[in-house]
Amino acid sequence: MLAWSGYAVISKPLAEKYGAVFTTGWALVLGTVIYLPLGLGLGDLPRLATLSRGGWGAVLYLVVLTNAVSWHIYAWALSRTEASRVAVWFNLQPVLTALLAWSLYGEQLNPAAGGGWRAGAGRRLPGRAERERDAGVPSPLVARVERPE
Repeated sequence: MLAWSGYAVISKPLAEKYGAVFTTGWALVLGTVIYLPLGLGLGDLPRLATLSRGGWGAVLYLVVLTNAVSWHIYAWALSRTEASRVAVWFNLQPVLTALLAWSLYGEQLNPAAGGGWRAGAGRRLPGRAERERDAGVPSPLVARVERPE
């Protein structure tokens, strides 16, 4: 969580200044440089030789879609809104994945998915608080301080 928070804080000004493609590219390059030695040292490299065409397709999918594309979208969103709002939507990925697996593949959802549903419900709170604030509705979660005139 500490690394993720640091990434979000560092990425926002970079994405605003240099754009999403530049920020995503450098994040992926630096991540590769940092983790490649660990992966090479602890990984099971001989198994790569036995991967089928479908296995290599899965690796390509993981590299391109779940890394490059999703991180590009994340950096793009960071360049346009607050990091806290982007983080809330980004954390909905497990919930959306569960719903897609259920709807497309007939996966059974069980009580273990409860944490994801709570995260999805938590997405509504920031938006509700903003709407109430903009409408002048006092929030029960925030103490109202009256300033003397």
